Amino acid sequence: MQLREGGFLVRTMLPGDACSDYLAWIADAELMNPLNMPARRMTISQLQDHINQFDNKARHLLGLFDEAEGKLIGIIIVDINAEHRSARFSLFVGNRQYWGDRRMHPLGKAFQAYLFEQKGIEKLRCQIAMDNHRMIGSAKFMGLKMEGVLRGEIRSFRDGSRIDQIVFGLLKSEWKAK
Repeated sequence: MQLREGGFLVRTMLPGDACSDYLAWIADAELMNPLNMPARRMTISQLQDHINQFDNKARHLLGLFDEAEGKLIGIIIVDINAEHRSARFSLFVGNRQYWGDRRMHPLGKAFQAYLFEQKGIEKLRCQIAMDNHRMIGSAKFMGLKMEGVLRGEIRSFRDGSRIDQIVFGLLKSEWKAK
């Protein structure tokens, strides 16, 4: 997969994309906590192995790159269910300089168009921890509608308590109507 919009590039991650920035992001508790993931240390080799685990058919690991800078600034994970023509995604911008960067807004729309038009997806959704306000705002801005709350859906890695998740979704018919 490869998609360009507004000076940004989204493409399939390759083992050669494993870099020190990515390693620093996953070792940073402030970045990992909203994702309910523990910060962890990895080597470049371990990160390359992780990248290789994605089959790029049903499960995709995409890199979000600033084209002008030529650097990785975040990742997108997309799980596609071909039978139900649905996709679930998770978005993570690790480079804090890009948080709230409005130049990425057209990229979100282009990403939706790619999934709906090129991949035949009929429903796009994401599940976000109730306290991940930045991602909740992004989902709303991208036009996804809140569909409900999954009470106690996941366990907190920090203390084992149950965490609610909000489900956001967008149907292809809704996307076309915009």
